[in-house]
Amino acid sequence: MVNKIGLLEVGEGIKGGLMEGKICEGDGRGLVCVDREEVEMKLVGEIIAKDLNVKESEGGVGL
Repeated sequence: MVNKIGLLEVGEGIKGGLMEGKICEGDGRGLVCVDREEVEMKLVGEIIAKDLNVKESEGGVGL
């Protein structure tokens, strides 16, 4: 489980989405396990484009 402090360690794609309000903290926590920036950017883009909720976005990450 990742708290708000843990979100400080996420990649720039996730941070940008969070800062711009395009993804929520729950989405960010679900993406913490992604270790490659290009995959992270793709997933953030999909969450935004498809307006996925947290449960749906976690399914895309395979959690």
